[in-house]
Amino acid sequence: MTTPGTISHDSALESLISSNAELSSLPQSLAQVIALSENEYASIDDLAHVIERDPGLSARVLRAANSPHLGHASEITHIPQAVQALGFRSVLSFALAASVYTLTGSMKGRVDRTRFWRHSLETAVAARLLAQVSGKIDPDEAFTSGLLHDIGMLVYDVSNPDKYYGIGRDVREKNADLIELEISEWGSDHATAGALLLRQWKIPEKICQAVARHHAAASEIESGSMSDLSICVAMANAISRHRVFSDSRTSLAHTERRVAAMGKLGLSSDRLATLVGNLAEEFKIQAEFMEIDVGDKESLTLEANRALYSQYLIVEELLKKNRLLQEQVMREQSEKQALRSIRAISGAYNHHLNNASAIIQGHAQLMQVRADKGEITDTNGCLRRSLDVVQGAVRMISAVLAAIEELTQIETTQYHEGLEILDIEKMVVERKRELDRLAKSLKDSSGEPLMALKSSLSAPN
Repeated sequence: MTTPGTISHDSALESLISSNAELSSLPQSLAQVIALSENEYASIDDLAHVIERDPGLSARVLRAANSPHLGHASEITHIPQAVQALGFRSVLSFALAASVYTLTGSMKGRVDRTRFWRHSLETAVAARLLAQVSGKIDPDEAFTSGLLHDIGMLVYDVSNPDKYYGIGRDVREKNADLIELEISEWGSDHATAGALLLRQWKIPEKICQAVARHHAAASEIESGSMSDLSICVAMANAISRHRVFSDSRTSLAHTERRVAAMGKLGLSSDRLATLVGNLAEEFKIQAEFMEIDVGDKESLTLEANRALYSQYLIVEELLKKNRLLQEQVMREQSEKQALRSIRAISGAYNHHLNNASAIIQGHAQLMQVRADKGEITDTNGCLRRSLDVVQGAVRMISAVLAAIEELTQIETTQYHEGLEILDIEKMVVERKRELDRLAKSLKDSSGEPLMALKSSLSAPN
């Protein structure tokens, strides 16, 4: 079993991809476009030559170059002109996306391709916007990574359409976790499968890594182990309102991922809010520009509203958690305040009891001295033994007071439930037994010790 979000060398998964001709056999034009994306010396003429050899791709590039959104004054009729007008990197990204879109359209499976590309394109557009705002990431690489991030779903869908359809149904109807179900069935998730497929296609490694980690947890993002491109794609996926499956269970994880990614990419809440506000319009423009079918306006609006309601539920859940956290903090503050009060009260009591103990001890010692000098008659030694008991009791009181003072310095009430209380209680019991033995010995030798002590005290006034 592979760890979610890692690019493994699982032989079973690699065999699954290699054995499927629809996945492993790339059209020549797509293979050449990928090769050019890795060639730092590739020129506009090289790219134009590849595109011209694919009539379908040529037609799409020309339509894109003449899009009303670009506002060119004259019609562009030749591929080199189109590449020049659009820009080498943009055309490279466009050609790769268009070729993959055409390729996956011919694959047989049960995943709704319109929903699949709706989510993929929205994630791609969000990734590009994030890259532009952050200034740390190549926007075209971000767009390509976002567009391909869920390609691994099609690996499972093409390989076993009925099984993957059942997984999608469980996600949609039972709020099951998509990643857990994929790993249970195949030993890997779609992020891992997608990265392996793109590696076999010889897609640049940084894009493969971004695809592999687009479901990374917030803790992974915060750890610093991910590239900015990978964080960008993970955040774009979390921003997307349209889903291949209705996966509301992971929405809270998406929220946590967004928060973590904002910090790493240096985005403020205001800038992110502006970006999300522009996403719907940019998504619509890009869908028309790339001629990708993302569904009609009514279905898009309905799904966006469902996503909005889902976000409302998330906010509600977060507010509940925040209230519970506030209550916990208030309880802890109350406990600390109670401990401070206990310390203050016990400190005052200790002060008075220590003074009383000192007075008792002082008088006992004074009586001992006067008895030794013969100023007090102690005919049977009762006074001396009684004073031993008194001094022993005073020592016990002092020891217990010292233990109480130490105990009240503890910062949490939980500590009071530990072994420290038992240790103190044991010490007090042992001291009491010692005093009981002294008192018993005094009683055995003189009858009632207090009466004997009273009668023996004949000190002059």
